Amino acid sequence: MAGPAAANQALALDAFEQGRRRDPGHGPLNAFAARAKAGLGQGLGETGRREALAQAHMAMAAGDSQSLAIGAWSAAHLAQDFEPALRAIGLATRINPLSRVAWSASAWVRCMAGETETPIQHWNHADRCDPFGSNITSTQCGRAICHWLAGRFAEAARAAKRGLDRQPSNPAGLIAAIAAAIDLGNEAGWAAATEALLRYSPPGPEHPAIGTIPISDPEARARLLGHLASAVERHGAA
Repeated sequence: MAGPAAANQALALDAFEQGRRRDPGHGPLNAFAARAKAGLGQGLGETGRREALAQAHMAMAAGDSQSLAIGAWSAAHLAQDFEPALRAIGLATRINPLSRVAWSASAWVRCMAGETETPIQHWNHADRCDPFGSNITSTQCGRAICHWLAGRFAEAARAAKRGLDRQPSNPAGLIAAIAAAIDLGNEAGWAAATEALLRYSPPGPEHPAIGTIPISDPEARARLLGHLASAVERHGAA
């Protein structure tokens, strides 16, 4: 999912692609290029999706923990390519069980693939491997999405708040906050989160990186996107 600084992702992608032209098989460069494309919503067009997915698979073939983890995350987000992604993140955490990147990517991929208990455990692992809390926004917002998918709406709202307290524009946190607030009947909560989401992304759920949320359960995905569309419509009518 795109972060708040999409322009920075575009600049980063340009740098990654320049590096790939010199070394097309470089695992980390392929991993980060694929991740940037996923974050920028470049998985919508068939040609762009094929190219980005090929980079994600080259990253997963590189063998180092970071490339495996980020390649797996990218494959899941670009094309819901869960089978190889799950194999890759399992290998990533075995190669480097102290990697916060590997544990966090494992949690995200497993959550999107439909698991709701193991991802929470893996985000806990990620936090233990991150003594300075550099990744805490991602883990909290990930927990929020996971709790919402499991029907734990109050827990989802609390986790989203913890993540958004650190990064108010985090899209995953805002999406979880909107959905949880709607299910809890908290009008002020979903209205505030919707306003913040629209500041980050005026198209709202039409943003390519939001509209392609890679949730494997089609009913859960449709319900989440329906909540977002309803919140944006009600916000515009207010």
